[in-house]
Amino acid sequence: MKMSELGLNDHHQNEVLNYMRFARTKSALKLKTVDSCFQDLKGSRELLEQIAEFEKTEPACAPKKMTPETNKPKLVPLNEGVTAELLNKEIFHLQTENEKLKNRIKTLEAQATCALDEKLKVEEDLRELLKLQDQKDQDKKFEQSSAYRNMKEMLTRKNDLIKELRKRLSKYELDDQS
Repeated sequence: MKMSELGLNDHHQNEVLNYMRFARTKSALKLKTVDSCFQDLKGSRELLEQIAEFEKTEPACAPKKMTPETNKPKLVPLNEGVTAELLNKEIFHLQTENEKLKNRIKTLEAQATCALDEKLKVEEDLRELLKLQDQKDQDKKFEQSSAYRNMKEMLTRKNDLIKELRKRLSKYELDDQS
């Protein structure tokens, strides 16, 4: 099915084509990422196999059985707490920055929603104005038609005639009352 059969104008057709190109590019990028991850996994397996082979040949380097106490990872400061303090400061800074960004996103989403609502209202008002303009144009064309002018002239004559007849009638009514 061609896009012109969907009733899309040129601008919308271009937007759809751009989106399709974007989606195709994004899909290709995802495929490259999956392929890269697969290659990393394959490399990791080869490395694990080499380590296992090395451990078989060098029993002194084989890992010792871990006790439950050594099973838990522990963070040990390298320089009497200075490194941990720097890491904590950086973590705090990043958390603060993250919160600011989240708030900024909420603000932008609210602004976008308001702008969209306003756009819809303006479009609705524009449609209403176009309807009114169309109605005025139709009324103007009708008023300029010969049938309208003839009807107006006929009504004017009939109204004048009715006024004249009322005047005459009022004279007779006054004569009857006397």
